[in-house]
Amino acid sequence: MAENCEVDKILNECLATHKLRDMSYGWDAFENTAKIASILLNRNFSAYEAAITLAAHKLARYTYQREQGNERGLADTVRDLINFLALAERERVKDVNKERTITTPKAAPRPRDRNPEHTDLSGIKPYVPESKPNEGSVPKD
Repeated sequence: MAENCEVDKILNECLATHKLRDMSYGWDAFENTAKIASILLNRNFSAYEAAITLAAHKLARYTYQREQGNERGLADTVRDLINFLALAERERVKDVNKERTITTPKAAPRPRDRNPEHTDLSGIKPYVPESKPNEGSVPKD
C-alpha cells in the first residue's frame, strides 16, 4: 500500500503544478505554439503535436538527467513529463471532438501553399506575466 501512497503523492504534485502553470500559460498555449510552428515549418502543425513535442523533450531530458545521476532534476522532469502527456491527451481529445463537429471535409492545404491560415498571428495572445506590487519600480528620492 505504501507504493500507492507514493503514486498518489506524485500525481497530486503533478496536478498542483499543472494548476499553477495552466493559469500562467493559458488554455490555448499549445494552439498558439502550433500557429507559430506552422509558419516556421511551412505546414500545418497541431496543438497536439506541440504538446507531444514538449513531452518528447522532457523524455530526452529525463534520459540525460538519469545518466548524470541528477535525482532532484529527475523527479521534476518526471512530473513535467506526466503533465505534458496529460496535456497532449487533452489536445488530442479536443481534435477528435472538432472532427466530429465538422460536417463538410476540407482538403488540407499543401505545405508549399502559403495561405492566411499559416501566417495569421492575430489569434496569438502574448504572454504577460503577473506583476507583483512594487516589482520593477524605482525608489524615489
